[in-house]
Amino acid sequence: MAIRKRTEYKDKHGRDVWYYDFWHNDQRHRKTGFATKCEAEIAESRAKKIVYSGKAVLRPSTFAELVDPFFEYRQGRVAANTISRDERRIPTMMKFFGAQRLSIISSAEIEKYVGQRGKAGMSPRTINLEINLLSSIFQFAISQGFAYENPVKGVRRLKTSQVELNIPSAVEFRALIDGAMKTEVGLELATWIIFRGYSGTRPAESFYVEWRDINFDTDQIAIRPKKGNPLKNGKARYVPLHPELKTALLTWKKEWDSRTDGRKPHDWIFFHPRFPERQCHRFERSYLKAQTFAGLPEHMTSHCLRHFFISMAVMADINFLTIAKWVGHSSTRMIEQVYAHLSPKFKNGEMQKLQLGLMNGHVIGKTEENENQLSQEKKVDSKVA
Repeated sequence: MAIRKRTEYKDKHGRDVWYYDFWHNDQRHRKTGFATKCEAEIAESRAKKIVYSGKAVLRPSTFAELVDPFFEYRQGRVAANTISRDERRIPTMMKFFGAQRLSIISSAEIEKYVGQRGKAGMSPRTINLEINLLSSIFQFAISQGFAYENPVKGVRRLKTSQVELNIPSAVEFRALIDGAMKTEVGLELATWIIFRGYSGTRPAESFYVEWRDINFDTDQIAIRPKKGNPLKNGKARYVPLHPELKTALLTWKKEWDSRTDGRKPHDWIFFHPRFPERQCHRFERSYLKAQTFAGLPEHMTSHCLRHFFISMAVMADINFLTIAKWVGHSSTRMIEQVYAHLSPKFKNGEMQKLQLGLMNGHVIGKTEENENQLSQEKKVDSKVA
């Protein structure tokens, strides 16, 4: 009998928590929240009778039991990097909610959790992301019939300060490309930087683009959902292939083919620098070196390449809806809130809309022209009166 004690957390009374765990027909069955080993053994015996008879399917009753089904459900539906990021947040939640039954987790309990995280020094943004993850878990529970309401609905998100975007200038972007060429992965890293800066793709999206997604005849890049990266909104989109990016990609294609005589077991544009047969997933160390060679500050991370593309598109006076489609935004709201001030129309035209009519052609200072105009206005006013 697989009866074990939870060592990573205790229940709300500070007691040890026991659970059972067994498999049947390649399906895992486990339940936690028992105060004693004896309670867990009795519950396991009852569960096995139900499972072996095939009369019913066990339902998770505690938060800990819900976590595994939640992540199993997300596989293939959510980007792999999003899943790994959320998995890193779960241990903290398990310590607080793990042994609690789903039916008793309330908005007040979640507010307590938020308070504890705040006292621990976590930033409001981090806490809000954890609240969002909790909400997703309960939404899954409701969809599967494991819960009837989402207690996160009554929890208000914390206020966060708007961080100013770090947008590289054209000179800094050029310096970054030159810095990339000085690294051990020179041409590949430089091509990746140009690809990001001329397509506005997210980091994960760029590594899942294949040569078959690039149409050099129609000059289009297809950003499609792939296994391991289903995209943020799950929808394919198409980005025009800029002439400078096209030149860079064709140059890199020759190098790509020469590495293994064109016989790679994959079609990914960017492969592992040391193992060409593998897909690349990051250029973290190499990018930092390029950053140093270019003399750029640490906060100018690779995600700034996406900001560079959007900001340059806005300053080129491209329609916001078109930009939103290119970068995978569901609406223009983000662009309007964050990048609109860069638009030439915004900078040059918005102030002109302000028609106060206070000066009426007056020149600052007492002049003969102003005196004459004032006397004429007084005559008009007296006639009206």
